[in-house]
Amino acid sequence: MSLILNKASDQRYTASATPPYVKEAWSTSVPLSVRELINQLKVRGCHQQYVGDALYEQDRNWVERL
Repeated sequence: MSLILNKASDQRYTASATPPYVKEAWSTSVPLSVRELINQLKVRGCHQQYVGDALYEQDRNWVERL
């Protein structure tokens, strides 16, 4: 039961998520850009607030990377 994001590089992130944050357990196979990551999590049912909070933990300036 977690949503874990890790900053892989200046503009890419890896992620793993399990219910209740997503419908089914999921993790990235390669680092993704912020937009790609948000889209992938959204498709899997993750609420934007959870994504934003997790990104903020990794990088307070993540919004600038959109």
